[in-house]
Amino acid sequence: TFWLLGRSSTGCISDTIYKTMTEDPYWVFINNADTIICGDESTVLAASGAVSYLWNNGTTNDSLVVSTPGPYSVSGTNTRGCRKSLTFKVSGYPLPAAEFSVSPDKIDSKHNTIRGTIAAKSGVQYSWDMGDGLYETGEEIQHAYSTSNSILDYMITLTATDLHGCKDTSFKFIDVIPFVPNIFSPNEDGINDVFMKGFEVEIVDRNGFQIYKGNTGWDGRYRGDPVDPDTYFYHLSYIDSQEKIHYRKGYVTLVR
Repeated sequence: TFWLLGRSSTGCISDTIYKTMTEDPYWVFINNADTIICGDESTVLAASGAVSYLWNNGTTNDSLVVSTPGPYSVSGTNTRGCRKSLTFKVSGYPLPAAEFSVSPDKIDSKHNTIRGTIAAKSGVQYSWDMGDGLYETGEEIQHAYSTSNSILDYMITLTATDLHGCKDTSFKFIDVIPFVPNIFSPNEDGINDVFMKGFEVEIVDRNGFQIYKGNTGWDGRYRGDPVDPDTYFYHLSYIDSQEKIHYRKGYVTLVR
């Protein structure tokens, strides 16, 4: 409590004037901000704890969207008119490169392993989503797929993350094509007993006589009777992931 007396030039003294000064209680004024911009992205600077706000660009909201690195500041005023300030230093970083190569770009049930590579950068981590529920890490990976006739392709997604937490992704598709064996042994041993089940296929003999046509798979018979061991010719069609029809032809040797 402060008091004041006034004295005139003639020596008269005024009444005492009292003034009570109180200290503003501590109040929290904090920032809630991500001060990193990755690539062409933007970030949100935010403050809380005040009843009014003023940013250095004139904005009066409690948050500010910025897309340019640099210094930023905001002042906040509480219910008693007291003011505090916060400063932000926003840094910008380029996105880490995520473009990769993969070989081969087509697989089948026998040739089902692919190799993925990317030109590695220091401080960048690489995570591969192989599209089959499995994951790989590193700048160079090998992955084997368990294929089936019902799956036409797999999408590989690579995520690159740098030391600042900036991320970028890229993806490629791996087509699944049918594997056509050149030897066929329908001897009821449970191994290779049916030729190309699930695909539209026509089987003809050396004379061009049609032995089988359908998509249930050829069991090595003609009208219920086993055919002789020999070389037979097939015409096969299948639809890829882009709904494009492909045709293949060749020969298969039947052995018993």
